[in-house]
Amino acid sequence: VHYTDSFTDAYAGAITYTNTGITINAYQSGTVKVVCDGYGALNLPGTVDTGVLRMHSSQVFTDSANVFGIDTIATFQLNTYTWYLKGYHAPLMTILISDQIGGGLHTKTVSYAKRNTVSVETISNIGQSLLLYPNPATDELNIRFEAANNNNIHISLLDVTGREITTIATPSMKGIQEINYNTSTLPKGLYFVRLQSAEDMVTRKVVIQ
Repeated sequence: VHYTDSFTDAYAGAITYTNTGITINAYQSGTVKVVCDGYGALNLPGTVDTGVLRMHSSQVFTDSANVFGIDTIATFQLNTYTWYLKGYHAPLMTILISDQIGGGLHTKTVSYAKRNTVSVETISNIGQSLLLYPNPATDELNIRFEAANNNNIHISLLDVTGREITTIATPSMKGIQEINYNTSTLPKGLYFVRLQSAEDMVTRKVVIQ
């Protein structure tokens, strides 16, 4: 990936939820455009990095479903700004801005790697090792990953707008981690699981049905 590189794509999908004899069909469709629109220095607390690439992702999508005979439709615009440094295998900083078009809902989430001097060899392998299963999940979600060191890790659940709903766990052990999270009380829909340590952050989609 290089400065000024870009691509645009469209997607669509459908999910059927069945519970206690009730079936709900949900649909999502949208477009996403990604462009590397910035290159230079990034000044974060305690460190200044040069040669940093900024990636801007602009996504517009519509969620629709028929629940008890009532059609529900919501359209969202997500703008994500992410800064990357060559040789550092995690975002230095991420800004997620979510707006519900016509609904008045607006959220903004800013996160950055709280790091000092860290060699590439010590960076965790969370992103490559992370597994969420079953996905879609009904009553329980299993989270499996490998931590390269014993830095505190914050695992949180986010809604479709990027708002943190709850903290799932804060493990602080090295090696393979297995966490079971009860999802039976969550409303059905699309969520995100985010794992963040001092050197790494990764976010993955999960569907609760």
